[in-house]
Amino acid sequence: MKNTRDIYLIECKYSDNINPKEILENLKEKSEYLNLDIRNKYYIIFAKSFKERIKENNLYLFDLEDLENIMYRI
Repeated sequence: MKNTRDIYLIECKYSDNINPKEILENLKEKSEYLNLDIRNKYYIIFAKSFKERIKENNLYLFDLEDLENIMYRI
């Protein structure tokens, strides 16, 4: 496995109408405590549904519908 110095920060919320901005800010705050040589941070948020879809670099949002679509493609 190649050492890329990348990290994936993931949050799962089994709730509806999640505010991804709040979750993202929380993940970013937590990531500041990591005392590692990290080059790239990727943020992934899973939820039943989102209040809104936001776009930001290195952010990936998945709701239940997204996961169902992925599963049907397999």
